[in-house]
Amino acid sequence: MKFSFSKKLLVLFAFPLLMIGVIVAALSTGILRNNLNTEIQKELQITADSIVCTYSNLYEGDYFKDQGGKLYKGTIAISSDTSLLDTLKENVGIDTAFIYDGSLTMTSLKYPTGAKASGAPMDKDILAKVLEGKPVFEQNYVFQKVRYYGYFTPLINSDGTTVGAVFAGRTAEDVEQQVNTELRKIIIPTIVILIFAKNLAGKMTLTRKFLEQVASGHLTKSGKTKHVKSRDEIGDIFKMSVTLQDELYRIVSNIKESTDSLLASSNGLITISNG
Repeated sequence: MKFSFSKKLLVLFAFPLLMIGVIVAALSTGILRNNLNTEIQKELQITADSIVCTYSNLYEGDYFKDQGGKLYKGTIAISSDTSLLDTLKENVGIDTAFIYDGSLTMTSLKYPTGAKASGAPMDKDILAKVLEGKPVFEQNYVFQKVRYYGYFTPLINSDGTTVGAVFAGRTAEDVEQQVNTELRKIIIPTIVILIFAKNLAGKMTLTRKFLEQVASGHLTKSGKTKHVKSRDEIGDIFKMSVTLQDELYRIVSNIKESTDSLLASSNGLITISNG
């Protein structure tokens, strides 16, 4: 199978670029996910630790629950006001919660109905790890069928007892959107270059066909205006080809006119001599 120069150019230029784009996209996906995992863990850790520090600075005393299920810190019922947690969700998209006695005591998380998820049970396996006094980062924490990247930091009273945890999390959907946004920055330029390469090869093919028509004696077919107006080297070649066609047509027309004139004169002389 014979390949034209334009097709060879497309294969030599576009195919390697496409392969590089695919490889880069595949590698970038893994690298982006690893980097994002690290960054998200840091972000969620800072958020959870900041909540603990904020409440420790605002209110003195230990955490405990009264008989009515309200969460206290010292003498203040902190579960009565979730404005800080709601503000974090609204401004930065991070859900947060105080976990005490195995359930979400105050939180920005909601049920599908839109009601606050206060009182919802906490994952026992994660809670068991946190109650050992160690923070936990979980990439597959599921709440109400929604997957979260979650960070759980221990909630520790003055006697060193771990009584609960503070949760900070982002939905996996949010993280995937960040990955896709970064991938588009890599893929879109590759697609643009491929389109440019295909367009360049198309112009070269059109120019070759046009010159073939001229070489075959078809001097009246005009070139496409959009290609004649193209402002690149291929466009310049196409313009010169059209100019060449016009000049050849003019020369051939002049020769035909001269031939017709000579033929007419010859016929006139023959008629006179025979008369």
